[in-house]
Amino acid sequence: MKKLMFLLRKEFRQIRRNTFLARAIIAVPLLQMLLLVPAVTFEMKNIDLAVTDNDHSPASRELISRLSGSSFFRITATPGNYAQADALLLAGDADMVLIIPDDFSEGLAGVTRPRL
Repeated sequence: MKKLMFLLRKEFRQIRRNTFLARAIIAVPLLQMLLLVPAVTFEMKNIDLAVTDNDHSPASRELISRLSGSSFFRITATPGNYAQADALLLAGDADMVLIIPDDFSEGLAGVTRPRL
């Protein structure tokens, strides 16, 4: 504990001696907060989305229309199968792929059918 107190006293003496240090201790974090915080955001917008609709039901069409109406997603392609969707991802033509399974509307309704 004595060592810590000694170091704290030494540092505060140094800050009092050098006026630039005191200003820098306050100014640098303030500048960082003012300049860097508004630049950092985790909001994602304009994501290129490829949608594979295997269900072709009104529920899946409603989902696709809501996604296309959003400012977050742009539907850029509608690949017919998983391989085409994978090729779009690898080529960089889509950032994300949504594959709607063929039992999507049944799953929403709570109807389950046995899987083989």
